Amino acid sequence: MKAAEIREKFLRYFEDRGHHRFPSAALVPQDPTLLFNSAGMVPFKNRFLGLEKGIDRAASCQLCMRTTDIDRVGFTSRHLTFFEMLGNFSFGDYFKKEAIDYAWEFLTKELGLDREKLWVTVYKDDGEAAGFWKKYRPEERIIFLGEDSNFWSMGSAGPCGPCSEIYWDFGADKGCGPDCNPGHDNCERFLEIWNLVFMQFNRQTDGALKPLDRPCIDTGMGLERIACILQDKKSVSVFETDLFIDFQKIWDATGLVHNIGGDPKKEPHPAFAYRVIADHARASAFLISQGVLPSNESRGYILRRLIRRAVRYGRERYAKVTSAPFLYGLVEASANLPAFKENKDLSQRLSTIVNVVKTEEEKFLETLARGKEFMDELMRECAKDLLIPGDKLFYLYETYGYPLELAKEIAREQGFKVDEGGFRQAEEKAKDIARKGWKGSGAEFEAKYIKLREDLKIPKINFTGYESLSGEAAVLAIANHSLAPLKKATEGEDVFIILSKTPFYPEGGGQVGDRGVLSGLQGEAQVTDTQSPLPGLIFHQAKVTRGRLSVGETLNAVVETTFRNQTAKHHSAAHLLHWALRKLVGSHVTQAGSYVGPDKLRLDFTHGSSLKGSALGEIEALVNETIRANVKRERKELTLEEARKQGAMTLFEERYGDKVFVVRFGESFEACGGTHVLTTSEIENFKVLKESSVAAGVRRIEAASSRALAQWQESKKQATPIPIKKEEKPKILGTSETLEGKTAKGVPYKIQIFAEGRIDLLRPLNDGERRIFHGIIFHGVLVEGKMGFILGLNPDLAVRGMNAIILAKALTEKFGGKGGGRPDFAQGGFSSAPSPHVVEQALLELLS
Repeated sequence: MKAAEIREKFLRYFEDRGHHRFPSAALVPQDPTLLFNSAGMVPFKNRFLGLEKGIDRAASCQLCMRTTDIDRVGFTSRHLTFFEMLGNFSFGDYFKKEAIDYAWEFLTKELGLDREKLWVTVYKDDGEAAGFWKKYRPEERIIFLGEDSNFWSMGSAGPCGPCSEIYWDFGADKGCGPDCNPGHDNCERFLEIWNLVFMQFNRQTDGALKPLDRPCIDTGMGLERIACILQDKKSVSVFETDLFIDFQKIWDATGLVHNIGGDPKKEPHPAFAYRVIADHARASAFLISQGVLPSNESRGYILRRLIRRAVRYGRERYAKVTSAPFLYGLVEASANLPAFKENKDLSQRLSTIVNVVKTEEEKFLETLARGKEFMDELMRECAKDLLIPGDKLFYLYETYGYPLELAKEIAREQGFKVDEGGFRQAEEKAKDIARKGWKGSGAEFEAKYIKLREDLKIPKINFTGYESLSGEAAVLAIANHSLAPLKKATEGEDVFIILSKTPFYPEGGGQVGDRGVLSGLQGEAQVTDTQSPLPGLIFHQAKVTRGRLSVGETLNAVVETTFRNQTAKHHSAAHLLHWALRKLVGSHVTQAGSYVGPDKLRLDFTHGSSLKGSALGEIEALVNETIRANVKRERKELTLEEARKQGAMTLFEERYGDKVFVVRFGESFEACGGTHVLTTSEIENFKVLKESSVAAGVRRIEAASSRALAQWQESKKQATPIPIKKEEKPKILGTSETLEGKTAKGVPYKIQIFAEGRIDLLRPLNDGERRIFHGIIFHGVLVEGKMGFILGLNPDLAVRGMNAIILAKALTEKFGGKGGGRPDFAQGGFSSAPSPHVVEQALLELLS
């Protein structure tokens, strides 16, 4: 039975039994605490917590990625990084008996599996589940196991419960001994195919188990594993299913020696390298199709690691054909497998996927050559002791991506030893820093948001801003920046305000959050930003400017019209730009990121080379032509599946729900929940400000229209850059008016000082640039021997604890003057006029 048929059978079976069929959520989750969706239940987290209601039963086939298994891939025939998880779920509806009945019926009747080859495990204290299984299995086929393997929990506290696993028996001849049973590690006899989790307790902080009011069911069955059985594989090898490229293709591409040799303790199976390449090629295709691009941090780092690990095992001493790029072809073959024919992300973005992998592969081959030079230098330095320090090897790995195994091999050939223990210590230290950095990006605050919503029983907040820019609403909650609830906020306080409904658009889809005013009988607040930290929860970041605001009172919410309208113009212009790029440059172009604000728009898109001036001119002309044509906007709500069937573009960086809004301007047709103009003529005009590279295979266009374009043109006239001395030029990147570098902690910065001009004209430049530049932006203007300045931080830096106010005050203490602002943006003046390099040195000292 083909994998596509298994997938459809499963979903139809549960759909026929009252389950809502959900499409797979994106691999990259909305949950800021997770790198990837790693299980079928992850997209339903809010339903399990009771925060989303209306559906009691669900079924899905979820795309999953588990980074913890990267180093295990290759050692066994079953471990994978990317896989598909079939699952059925109950949110307070049915429980153990029905879950067991459904699983047994589906496996034995729908799929026709031999019941004599099925074993089950249950938690040692779960006699209830064991009792239900006795209807189908004799007692000797029901194995009781402990908490490590058969008790699931979300963490040290929270929802948890026992689980029951179903195993397939490949025969006693594959066993690990006379006492062989399911649950034995490294045994080829039994393959776990389905896990049924009975979520029935809430673990307290003291460890006590309190029964849940709504017991839930969460099940997961790996598509690759059940396909292995149904495709008549005589042994446990998911790599032989139709979900992977045939090993012959890998042989053809690499000439890879079938028995790769090496240390049998570390590379125990002759198919080791084949498995690594097959898994990593497939995983890379799916990650790139979901908008992940190679980089040195978070998700991009995982992708880079997969590509480089696959390349390493496909060449060097193992391959006997060529050292030229090969992986991109295997990635393309993986994406073209019939099992994935229905996946539109793969088919529509195939050329992008191939180009990204090929570019990364070529860069890695160059990296290996540079790393070899560094390795030679290391051996010269360590010639006396013939021992290469572990921290030096880790630097080689971290900086150049040079694999430890290659370094060890080269060292061994030259008679050197390597300090592998020191390498592991340095690696663990780096991982700890990375883990802390990732958690700090949202995990702690997400938990606080959830707690705030639960404690105050805040319902889903409706957005009314499509219809009107104002309206009355009740104050449901007020919180300080630590998310502690407040009953009221008084003049001068910065707080978060939650309304029963709101016309304020929360930041999303690249569009910035609205600004405006909240006013009541007792006071008024200025809204400086609007965010949606959780689905259905909208926060107004506000400063009380008069009187007080209290929970329970009714406020008049008014969005700043100019801010919203200019943002809407840029959002619609971004759609037209995306369409024009695909029409004139090629259908391989896909949006890979965006910023849409009142100051300008930015579009990141997949393309392998820079666009020439003539091409940019044609793109600009086509957008302006469409603006002048006064094309009307069409907007409607569809299911995600309907939207894709009708041809709506779905974008890399977007995370869609079951239903989406689609926006059409003539030939431009995209899924989008943002705000837009009614007709294209409202945009007025359009100009490309800059085209640049942001990553391998990704270009960026910055553009502006209407009022923002006029302001940009005026600022260009008013601001004259300070001439940079010749001796300063080596430190300059880009234009001669900018100093750029990184602090000791790796935070990028840009410093730009103008000989004359008005500081208010530079604010929109700083405001836009700080949102797209992941660092610190300093703009200064000289005025009669003094300097006015603006200092902006990328919002991510502000979230992680850096504070623009503190930096500005420290600089004014050094140069004289005063300044103030908010955590991500500060403005002030110096009583002196320091040079760009003096400002640079002061910043570096502050951030060292």
